[in-house]
Amino acid sequence: MREYSLKDIDELFEIRIMFESYAIKAICKNLTESQRQVLEQFKKDFKYFLSKGDMVEYTKSDTLYHCTLIEMAGNATVARFYNSVKDMYAQFRMNALRLPERFQGSADEHIQTIDSILAGKTEEAIRLNEEHLLITKKALLKLHNL
Repeated sequence: MREYSLKDIDELFEIRIMFESYAIKAICKNLTESQRQVLEQFKKDFKYFLSKGDMVEYTKSDTLYHCTLIEMAGNATVARFYNSVKDMYAQFRMNALRLPERFQGSADEHIQTIDSILAGKTEEAIRLNEEHLLITKKALLKLHNL
């Protein structure tokens, strides 16, 4: 497994914030009923996996959620670029959730972001998602002593 520097991690999170902010803006602009249902299901899944303490299934759902946001934006080029960094991020995701407060915090942050998207509060959803990513980044840096 490749070791990543502080610069690598900073750049990775900058990319994620950029792409996911774009996606949230696009989703809020054109939210369909089927997308609304998908987001509602993610909320249920996050709550369920958290209540069961199932970090493995939560992590799978977390990964799918972030990828789904990108796909919902409807821009295939953005999706391709995002997917190219997704694998690089995958090794960090489970590590961040090893911190008990991140498991609970991550679920709460996702649910708040989804609620804002569903309410059409674009700027709030973008802000909440960015805060979520920055908190996750901070937890990763702490785990890796960076």
